[in-house]
Amino acid sequence: MEEANNQSPKKQYKYTSSESQFRAFRNYLSKNTATCSMASDALGIPQKNLTRYKRSLQEAGQLVEVFESECPITGFKAAFLSTNQVLIKSLLK
Repeated sequence: MEEANNQSPKKQYKYTSSESQFRAFRNYLSKNTATCSMASDALGIPQKNLTRYKRSLQEAGQLVEVFESECPITGFKAAFLSTNQVLIKSLLK
């Protein structure tokens, strides 16, 4: 008899290096206004990683919180983010 493997399969991520994840997140937010959960769902990058990248981009002045609303993924109030430089400039006027 074959033994049952009770371990769940490890999730495969499209972007494996932190640099490729960072670039993918930044590029995604330049074209989409989204929450970290939405970006995580779309890109297949763990949300905890995106939260770190969000902080780095905020500190560099490359990311803004455009508005807060209910996240369609979690159902909780969340910040909708963007790295679109045109949008950032218009919000900072």
